Amino acid sequence: MTVKAMYQQAGFSYLGNVNHSRKMAKGKTFDVMTYSVYLASSDSSGYNVCPMANVFCKNACLNYSGHGRYNRTQKARIRKTRLFFENRDLFMKILFHEIAYFKKRAAKKGLSFAVRFNATSDINLKQLKLDGLNVLEQFPDIQFYDYTKVYKYLFLANEYENLDMTFSYSGENWNECENALQNGFRVSAIFEKELPETFKGYPVIDGDQYDMRYFDPNDVIVGLRVKKVSSKELNQFNENPFFVPYNHPDRVNLETV
Repeated sequence: MTVKAMYQQAGFSYLGNVNHSRKMAKGKTFDVMTYSVYLASSDSSGYNVCPMANVFCKNACLNYSGHGRYNRTQKARIRKTRLFFENRDLFMKILFHEIAYFKKRAAKKGLSFAVRFNATSDINLKQLKLDGLNVLEQFPDIQFYDYTKVYKYLFLANEYENLDMTFSYSGENWNECENALQNGFRVSAIFEKELPETFKGYPVIDGDQYDMRYFDPNDVIVGLRVKKVSSKELNQFNENPFFVPYNHPDRVNLETV
């Protein structure tokens, strides 16, 4: 099947793209081109791509920010997600084609290349398989990275040298977060207002400066600020555990240090 025929059968013109978000575009400062895929988050497509999603993160998901505000974007993401579940072979052929294509394009520009598959999903990368090889095995010289709320997914990074994983704090999973930190991983958390100096005794770094978490140290909290799409949710849920409020007893704010 030709590349053109693959896209015609799939019903879209591309599966993923490079430097999709402003934060990924900041990778140019590091001479990095990042390829990512945006699927329909949680179970919004009729299939669940976020096993640990809850009502708080569903409503605040960045799937609905930026271009995600538009119905046409959501419809496209739903088509792609359904293709993953209903025609995995075609999905994987397109994915592998695009990764190889953008890797070559990055090389021509003199840039290094990275892949973050789960931009708005939380799929086990071992499921991304074609002809007996998963995506990490097919492209061992490419840097992959992801965030996850599924604790066991973290340890894929111990199996594959080309994968970096960051665990996500949901407000309800601190025990797993602490285990992750003690096992040499970092944890991301979303904070109201400015980032604190520390959270639960761990130093907080600014995770909004760039997206490539593999440049970060381990054993830290990657601080993310509440974005516009989730600000409404912060107002609607006075006790929303997904966000760390400014007056949380376990955060040490800069002005109190």
